[in-house]
Order: sequence, then structure tokens, then C-alpha cells
Amino acid sequence: MLWVIAVVIWGIILLLPKAYNVLKFILSLAVLYGIREDFYSWAEHHAVIARTTAVLFFGSLIGVWVANQIQITRHNKRIDTQNAAKRAEQDREKRRAELEKIDSDM
Repeated sequence: MLWVIAVVIWGIILLLPKAYNVLKFILSLAVLYGIREDFYSWAEHHAVIARTTAVLFFGSLIGVWVANQIQITRHNKRIDTQNAAKRAEQDREKRRAELEKIDSDM
């Protein structure tokens, strides 16, 4: 109930011109605290749903990170393959030039 009053006061203060910045900050913290307390009371009654939601959220973060690492690895492999092909072509040209030089010396 306290945080509902804080929300009303916070809304009134937001309508005022740039005064009361400290009060806005304090009341914003009170609103966040109220939301946290409401979530905790909800989570006590719905522990399975809250845990499942947390696991899915953090699991999705880890999944995105793993997918990003796989993409980076594939990109690096493709670059390595391209560099190896360029190096092989340069070596082939170098050997051909050496063979032409040997043929011209004979």
C-alpha cells in the first residue's frame, strides 16, 4: 500500500518542472522496492513458475552467448580457410616462377 502512495506522489512530482530531483529519485526507489516486494510475495505463492521463468531467462542469455561464440568460431574458420587458400596460391606462383627461372637457365 505504501508503494501505491509513492507512485501517486511520484507521478505528481514528474508533472512539476525540474524541481525535486532528489525526491523523484527517492520515490522512484520506493516504487522499485514496492515492485520487488510484490514480486517476492507472488514468487512465494508461485515458486515453480518463478524458478522456471528465471531458468528460462538465464538459459536464454547463455544460449545467445553460445550461439554468438559459434558464429565467431565459424567466421574465424572461414577467414583461416581463405588465408590458407591465398597462401597456397602464392606458394604455387612462387614455385612456378622458380621453375621458369630454372628452365630459362638451362
